[in-house]
Amino acid sequence: MSALERICGPVRVRRMRRVVGRVAALALVGAAVVSCSGGESTTDPLQPTGRTANVVINSAPGSLVVGGTVALSAVAQDASGNIVPEATIHWSSSDDAIATVSSVGVVTAKAPGSVQIAASAEGHSALVTLAVTNVPVASVTVAPNSVSLALGGTATLTAIAYDQNGNALTGRPVTWASSAPSVATVDGNGVVTSVAQGSATVTATSEGKTASAAITVTAPPAIPVASVAVAPTSSSLTVGGTTTLTAITYDANGNTLTGRGIVWASSAPAVAAVSTSGVVTAKSAGTATITATSEGKTGSATINVTTPAPVPVSSVTVAPPSSTVVTGSTVTLTAVTYDAQGHTLSGRQIVWASTANGVATVNGSGTVTAVAPGTATITATSEGKTGSASITVTAPAPVPVATVDVSPTTATIDVGTTTTLSATTKDSRGNILTGRVVDWSSSNQSVATVSSSGVVTAVAAGTATITASSEGQNGTAAITVKAPPPPPAAHLDSLAVTTSLPIPLMRTGTTMTVTVTALDASGNVLPTPALTWSSTASSVASVASTGANTALVTAHKKTGTVTITVSSGRVHTDIVVVVF
Repeated sequence: MSALERICGPVRVRRMRRVVGRVAALALVGAAVVSCSGGESTTDPLQPTGRTANVVINSAPGSLVVGGTVALSAVAQDASGNIVPEATIHWSSSDDAIATVSSVGVVTAKAPGSVQIAASAEGHSALVTLAVTNVPVASVTVAPNSVSLALGGTATLTAIAYDQNGNALTGRPVTWASSAPSVATVDGNGVVTSVAQGSATVTATSEGKTASAAITVTAPPAIPVASVAVAPTSSSLTVGGTTTLTAITYDANGNTLTGRGIVWASSAPAVAAVSTSGVVTAKSAGTATITATSEGKTGSATINVTTPAPVPVSSVTVAPPSSTVVTGSTVTLTAVTYDAQGHTLSGRQIVWASTANGVATVNGSGTVTAVAPGTATITATSEGKTGSASITVTAPAPVPVATVDVSPTTATIDVGTTTTLSATTKDSRGNILTGRVVDWSSSNQSVATVSSSGVVTAVAAGTATITASSEGQNGTAAITVKAPPPPPAAHLDSLAVTTSLPIPLMRTGTTMTVTVTALDASGNVLPTPALTWSSTASSVASVASTGANTALVTAHKKTGTVTITVSSGRVHTDIVVVVF
């Protein structure tokens, strides 16, 4: 079962596919937000029992890094697009292993992958698709950063990758290289082997970030090292703490040897890292063995690292920072806690309060209930730090809108020009009502679009009906758009393409938009001619025109390389797409 079927139900998805075809139905899964409505139930266990006809998730990011969070918000709407304040929003994730979502819409990224987050109310749902990615490598260190080896000796270098906040990253591939393999070689595990006297630089690279260690190869000493002792033999540190270890080399008779090279290493650099001089730095809770090696002989010390006290809350923010609520309705606020560096803190207790319970009350989950007209400040407090939101409570509209009059009722405009329509709302007695919200829409946006203030923009020749809606009542105006005179003929020389992806690498099941610009021999932009689109392997990636100069490439379940071609007459351009 697909992610769309899990959220919206298989019956509804089959109906959607019958209407828009298999390609368009698959494309719904990759859209930023998908709304599911109809008679069947979705992942929301409630059947349609209220006024809700649609659920809308407000702006959401396209991606999160592992460990990141984002607070989503959603509203339920009736058939006219008005908010249904009494509807309760239920949140769910298609894969909790990739990302979880709290009851108030706070999404927490868990592991790399793609996940759908659903907001449901009264049998209707909306989806947002999020891509969870690994935190990128920001820097690399190599320990030790310098090593002195005798001929034939070896030393093991350790590379640690960090994110931009200095946190150690595990499981990242590291590539090792030597600047002078004739002096010292290095294998894929960071083991350096001396070959001849001289100097070499060994480099570790991870995700384009690089660090290095200086290798010096010298002649072996006259008296070999027989044993190495490390002092102290054990230490306990908290995360961020340091201690300095000392290594002493001895010959076979127990005599102390001086001036011998020491290579320090840690069995768990993510727990405790060690410098070339034996300074140990605690990174995370756990146990690590620190070894000191000289001429093949090794001594060790045990380091126990514990976690310090939890980072205190430094600030609290409340979203949204302000809301206007009608008496008797509710709105849910979200509180996010941060440390002194602005990092999000999770799992902290929040205490909610209202400065005016006679105007608006708030429960322990941040749900505000409007009691009477007025203003109230809602506060969220955690560990002595407070954030707030302003709540304005208004009385419901006393008189409903009965009719909407649009003026003028007809207009003829040229392509590329505008005209402004006005809408007048009236009650059942014909009295003009002011201050009412009017929503504008066009029956044919490819001919004419309309702004939220009634400004109509002519797009292409044809006719369109502009509708003004207020409180379920509609008024209309007929718009006729005339085509401008045709431009002088110009010779098509090339087709320039741009893609919505910086590099045409596509995961299976995703889409990419391609935009075409027609140019003459001097590079001047020409009107878009009739275009023909084709794919060398439609089973891997298909292409379909979505406008005069745009097309949508859809990557299917089969992986491979495909060439997408757009042409007009003898002029064509190819795009090579890799699907993985």
